[in-house]
Amino acid sequence: MIHTANRTFHQLYREWIRERREHMHNVLTWERDRYGARLVGLFYRYCKVANPFPRCTLNTRINYRAHAVNLPDWPARSLELNKMWLSWSEKK
Repeated sequence: MIHTANRTFHQLYREWIRERREHMHNVLTWERDRYGARLVGLFYRYCKVANPFPRCTLNTRINYRAHAVNLPDWPARSLELNKMWLSWSEKK
C-alpha cells in the first residue's frame, strides 16, 4: 500500500476526488503540484477499475469492512477467506 506523509493511497484518493471539483479550471496543474505525476496516474488508473456495485462507493466499502472486522466471528471468517483466496490461481 502506498503511504505518503502518513496517509494511505485511499485517503489521498478520496481527498483527490473531493477537491478535484474545486480546481476544474486548472485541474492538471493542480493535480501535478499537489500529488505528483505518479500518484495522479495511479488515481486515474484506479478510477478505471470496474466497480461491480455502482451505488457502493469506496467509502461505503470501507464502512462495510470496518463493520465486518468488529463482528465476533471475524477471526474465523478471516481465516476462511484467506484460505479461499490462496486457493485461487491466476489465469494466464
